[in-house]
Amino acid sequence: SYVYAQCTQENIARPNAWTWPDAYAPAGTINVTSGSVQITGTVGSGIPVFVTGDGAFNRNTNSACGTAGTWIGTYTQSTIATNAYLCLRANAPSVPGQIKTLTATVGDKTVSWRLIAQ
Repeated sequence: SYVYAQCTQENIARPNAWTWPDAYAPAGTINVTSGSVQITGTVGSGIPVFVTGDGAFNRNTNSACGTAGTWIGTYTQSTIATNAYLCLRANAPSVPGQIKTLTATVGDKTVSWRLIAQ
């Protein structure tokens, strides 16, 4: 006789990897927006999103999420649908050379965006 190990499937969304390039803005600039990224590679409408840092995030069905949709304060649990877009927004630090970092976790992926004051 044979004994087979029982397999379990985790119910964790696994989107494709993405990155945000660093952003540069004059010191003290308000509402600097990251580029938008499309969340792909997983299926569903309730993919968990959580963003940390001093700023906000937006998820929308078009790539202009920086100008459309609703901005949500960081440290707020939310969800995003497959193929929707995610972007971040923050105020540039007040001193040139300082860096502000926002970190987004979508499903099992975590990516940071840095805003560098000039």
